Amino acid sequence: MKKNLFYLSFILTISCTKTNPPAPTPTENIKENCNTIHVRKDNSNTFYEPNPTYDNIPSNAMNSWKTSSFKEANIDSILFLAGKNKLEQHPTLFSFLMIRNDKIIFEKYFHGSEKDHSNNIHSASKCVLSALTGIAIHKAFLSLDQKVADFFPNYSIDNTSKKKISIRHLLNMTSGLDWQEDETEYVIEDKTNWTEAILNLPLAHAPGSTFNYSTGNTHLLSAILTEATQVSNCDFAYENLFSNLGITVEHWGKDRQGYFSGGYNFYITPRELARFGLLYLNEGGYQSQQIIPQDWVNVSLSKQEYVDDDYDYSYGWWITNILGHDVFKAWGYGGQYICLIPDFDLMIVSTANTNSTYDEFDMDQFMEQYVIPAVE
Repeated sequence: MKKNLFYLSFILTISCTKTNPPAPTPTENIKENCNTIHVRKDNSNTFYEPNPTYDNIPSNAMNSWKTSSFKEANIDSILFLAGKNKLEQHPTLFSFLMIRNDKIIFEKYFHGSEKDHSNNIHSASKCVLSALTGIAIHKAFLSLDQKVADFFPNYSIDNTSKKKISIRHLLNMTSGLDWQEDETEYVIEDKTNWTEAILNLPLAHAPGSTFNYSTGNTHLLSAILTEATQVSNCDFAYENLFSNLGITVEHWGKDRQGYFSGGYNFYITPRELARFGLLYLNEGGYQSQQIIPQDWVNVSLSKQEYVDDDYDYSYGWWITNILGHDVFKAWGYGGQYICLIPDFDLMIVSTANTNSTYDEFDMDQFMEQYVIPAVE
């Protein structure tokens, strides 16, 4: 599969002959990537995929990072490195990066993983989908309180109360649809039309009344973005987000109707994950460009839905407090994390192996014991 060439500054013009056609433009390469990015190595059609590792061609997001020492970043290296063994000994951890003031302070890869390896970030990609939603709203393709049913006029919706479900409800996991995470997916995957099947799940709660974490909600949101923008989410993402950051997605799943997976089956490198996360520490801006609307970032990093005594939720982000500091987490199955600590202009990123054994790294405990004490 050819990789996107948008990260090249310019393609040199050369004299062409009939046997040497012009090189494709960056737009053509993006389109080609979006046409092939969903192809699976196992050629199956399950909701969740096996999680192979892909190799990434180095991009701007890979190579354009500045680095800094612990001393320059005003971080106590002795306190932080006391936890290094916990990182090295964890059986499934692939990567761990610590970034402060936009510079990499610490970066390690484990168990054969490397900087250019791209792995499934699972539900951490729900925050990417949220960012795309914010961009689409800013461009007036849709609105937060627009009803889900508006986008699927040909679907038979079996309960009139479902017509009250809005985009906001999907983002904040309050649609009311009866979804049991890690169970309902396996019922949905046997259906011909996943989007319609999700919409026709029983309504367990009134829309907007109850938090219930659901990848079904975000898959509906992915389908809505496609219908609203009239381009694939892959094309929309490259044109409005990835190309600005130098990100090349190695794989992004699709359902049987051609909608890209909404918040799952999404593969990028740890540095690319960090480049995305940095937007949220910098109010949506990167290199003098406003990539994500600033007001969308601010609302995303606010407490909107109570989950339990430890967590709140907002537009794909989990919100907690550790040692008196708010922490905002993009959180994917098995230990895929972006952890933002705005009080310190600090970000932690990690990825982990989910191809076989599930053993999630306790990131909250690690931040409490080693990260925050080293920065305070």
